[in-house]
Amino acid sequence: MLLRGVTAKVARMFHGGAAAGAVLTAAGGGAPWAATTRCDGGGSSSMPSLPVSFQDLAPIGGSLSAGSVLGFCSGFAVKKAGKAAALIVGSIFCLQQGLSQLGYVQVNWPKVEKDLTQLLDVNKDGKVDAADMNQYYLNLLKILQHNTYSISGGFGAGFLYGVKKG
Repeated sequence: MLLRGVTAKVARMFHGGAAAGAVLTAAGGGAPWAATTRCDGGGSSSMPSLPVSFQDLAPIGGSLSAGSVLGFCSGFAVKKAGKAAALIVGSIFCLQQGLSQLGYVQVNWPKVEKDLTQLLDVNKDGKVDAADMNQYYLNLLKILQHNTYSISGGFGAGFLYGVKKG
């Protein structure tokens, strides 16, 4: 079920066409292996050749690196996790407000605001703003790109694209 969702997402990403056939072939539901056509234009070989649909993707192979694919997946996951976290935090806030309205809890909101500001204020200017969010983003990219020298070239762009599409 998860594989079908992923293949559908990638197929939509490439707007159908030959790239969608490549995804379906990789998932086991596409065109049969084409043994006579090769990417390098050479003759027959003992090794199996790529499916025709994958050969259509060969020209963009240089721009679609492992780093950009991993970046896209990481960005997609981060956005989905952020949405889930927002749902959980919002639900807890609603529950707390309901309990406060019924008289079960008393919240000291100025103290909550002060503590959260101290926790989230990275540049220590006394307020949580876009500069703090930018710093969190840069710290996250630094953590995710650590020790990935061979694949980190396209990771940042793939990460941003994954966050956009997620």
